[in-house]
Amino acid sequence: GVLADRVSRRGLMAVAEAIRATSLALAVVLLALGRLNLPLLAMLGFLGAAGTVAFNVAAPAIVPQLAPRSLLALANRWLELARSSAFAAGPAIGGALVGWSGASAAFVVATILSLFAVFMLSRLPDRAAAPAAERRHPVHDLVEGARFVVTHPLLRPLLVVAIFFNVAWFVLQAVYAPYAIRSLGLDASGVGITLGAYGAGMIAGALGAPALGRCCKFGTMILLGPLAAFAASLMMTATIALPSGVLAGASFFLFG
Repeated sequence: GVLADRVSRRGLMAVAEAIRATSLALAVVLLALGRLNLPLLAMLGFLGAAGTVAFNVAAPAIVPQLAPRSLLALANRWLELARSSAFAAGPAIGGALVGWSGASAAFVVATILSLFAVFMLSRLPDRAAAPAAERRHPVHDLVEGARFVVTHPLLRPLLVVAIFFNVAWFVLQAVYAPYAIRSLGLDASGVGITLGAYGAGMIAGALGAPALGRCCKFGTMILLGPLAAFAASLMMTATIALPSGVLAGASFFLFG
């Protein structure tokens, strides 16, 4: 966040995407050489995740530079639909590609797509960094931002919910693939399809948000998210007693 306020957001997104492309390309090279092991994969995953975090913070901040204020809500909605579509199609296509051609082909395709994203980012309009007179020490900005969120009566509970959800979500992602293969009997394509249900849920949520907004209060709409995630966790837990890829996919849909 501090970087997105101090440097070119387009440049930050391009560098972040280039970092992700580099981590994927290194994985391809190490796979071809037969040198890829778990520690190296974890290191490359950390590198790619660092790029993802920087990209995801800068992306919403650049939208006001690309769309007039009157169209910001519409622009964000379409961006969310595009992101949700990628979450829906990406895991399914990736799982099928792994099932048909192995992991190497999937890494190659991902690298090419990431490099194409860098090219597309380079065509976006740019904004110069803030003048030096407007800048303060980065630690000051970090502390100020943290204090604002922690003391805000509305943002504080959202922060707590986000922490619990993200921890639970990443734990689920870490164990799901081996669990789905060993306990649910899914292959790589099946794992990808069930994970893709998460993106389908995001699309359904984005499309249904306007209708919900007309019949529900804003606070009620926010509350529906954690409630849906809780129901999804119960459904995923139920697969222990009733192993089912359909049930797992339905839970990911609710998570989305």
